[in-house]
Amino acid sequence: MAPNDDSGAVVVNGAPVGGTGVDVDVDDGYALGITFNYMVSEHWGVELLASTPFTHDIGGQGLGIAKIGEVTHLPPTLSLQYYPRPASARVQPYVGLGVNYFLSYDAELSNEFETALGNSSIDVDDSIGLAGQLGVDFQVGEKWSLNAALWYVNVETRAAINTPTAGFENINVDVD
Repeated sequence: MAPNDDSGAVVVNGAPVGGTGVDVDVDDGYALGITFNYMVSEHWGVELLASTPFTHDIGGQGLGIAKIGEVTHLPPTLSLQYYPRPASARVQPYVGLGVNYFLSYDAELSNEFETALGNSSIDVDDSIGLAGQLGVDFQVGEKWSLNAALWYVNVETRAAINTPTAGFENINVDVD
């Protein structure tokens, strides 16, 4: 997963911090994925994308802390797919449109962040977004195929950090 991240300004205790807009950085993450596809007709399928968890480092500028923390999530995605070729084709391209659920279940702050601002907590919201895909199936048996696909998933989430440090008690940022 290669995030094309964008963020709003970091908001500390309700006030935007100058110079922090678009500065939150989410790095790439890797996981094992699997898809389950059910063909409802010769040209239409429904697919569920599942994976093992992805973990991403969260970085930032403007607060003087390079690594803010990390987030672990699951990206289940349900898509409706269109296959233009007959079902008997050994090579079958397709397009899909669906919905993704960004399930954040473990977020932690870095030692660097907690050294600077004290023992703190972070919460990253779950979100629902649109998903699109392009792919191709290569038939290897009567009921099995190998698949190559690219997905675009829109994730819009909010991270909230609470610290014991006066003046930095509540830190929030919206991240796309």
